[in-house]
Amino acid sequence: MELDKLTEFKIKTIQAANPAAFTQKVKEEFSKTIDHIEKAVIIGLMDEPAEEYKITAANWISHMNESLLNISSDGIPEETTEALALREGRAKMYVLGSENVIRDEVIGELNEYGEVERIEGNNAVSQSIAMASYKDDSTDFGWGITEPGHGFVFASTASPELAITAAPFAHLGKHAPLIWLDEGQMTDDLYQYLAKVKPVFHHDPTEGPYNHGYVLGEFDTISFKTQGILDEKLEIVSADGDGHGNH
Repeated sequence: MELDKLTEFKIKTIQAANPAAFTQKVKEEFSKTIDHIEKAVIIGLMDEPAEEYKITAANWISHMNESLLNISSDGIPEETTEALALREGRAKMYVLGSENVIRDEVIGELNEYGEVERIEGNNAVSQSIAMASYKDDSTDFGWGITEPGHGFVFASTASPELAITAAPFAHLGKHAPLIWLDEGQMTDDLYQYLAKVKPVFHHDPTEGPYNHGYVLGEFDTISFKTQGILDEKLEIVSADGDGHGNH
């Protein structure tokens, strides 16, 4: 049986008393695995309703070596300060969420440990778009997807557990960031973003570039209509507006 193949793998359970302690322990284990401490780290809010903001980081973490540390709306937990202190004032912190999600006062506290960049979204959908678009050229952090030729994972905010299981898509094949669909529906800001990265060809559609999308869930989660809109926005078209023309 396929499950028998799992016996070849070693399993280690990580347990902690709270979310901040858990991400600290995960960070410790990962640092041991790669044999060094990454200066760059993603900072997320562990309070509701910010969970969907943090889930957008899962795809990047699957793709690259940065990991996540938790803060609260009241400040920086002790476990997180201990993890940041290991970077000896040279941490590069990428904070997920606008000032409405993570207050500037907390950003000020984080500045004691290094440099802080805010990846800003006012809701789950806009946060996922911001995460997919962001690029820090000085550290090579971020997807930086602002033009055609990329993959995306689409998940409904109504079924966030599916988004977590799809994180490996970020590292295999199309290297796809997560894009939220608000309760399975297309929103104006997502429509505009996909229009920006829609591929076009000038002579032959086989010349590319191409986009690719993974849609997570059944039709009662993400409707056939929404899938059709996504297909239309991802499909390559002629630059002169004639569709595929004679192709």
